[in-house]
Amino acid sequence: MHMRQQSGFALLEGLITVLIFSIGIIGLVSMQGAIMKANQQSGMRAQASYFAEEIIGLATVDPNNASCYVTGSATCSNSTAQASVTDWKSRATAQLPNASVTGKTPTVTYSSTTGQFVVTLSWKRTDEPDWHQYVSTTVIKP
Repeated sequence: MHMRQQSGFALLEGLITVLIFSIGIIGLVSMQGAIMKANQQSGMRAQASYFAEEIIGLATVDPNNASCYVTGSATCSNSTAQASVTDWKSRATAQLPNASVTGKTPTVTYSSTTGQFVVTLSWKRTDEPDWHQYVSTTVIKP
């Protein structure tokens, strides 16, 4: 009779083990999804950093025309600099998600009095509610 009271105990232990294992697997899968999302965001930040450093590099090697590397500048007489910034902006807009949204496009500003050169890049993935922004500031003086 004593054997009868313990019947099914091994089955219960097995079911509990499967349940705990399943919860662990579900946790690992959700963690993998979070890691992939963070990895993609890291890639976007690296891309934005690359674009910022690229335009800063162009302006640094041509400090006398630093104001020509400003996005939307119509007063620059250096056509090479204007072509470079136009190409830069179109590539940055194409490679960062939703960077073409009005008010969020890549921008470069320059103050000739202080030499402050500011690059701002924004992006937003379609599955995220928040915008991300990368701002890089340096001083370029002729």
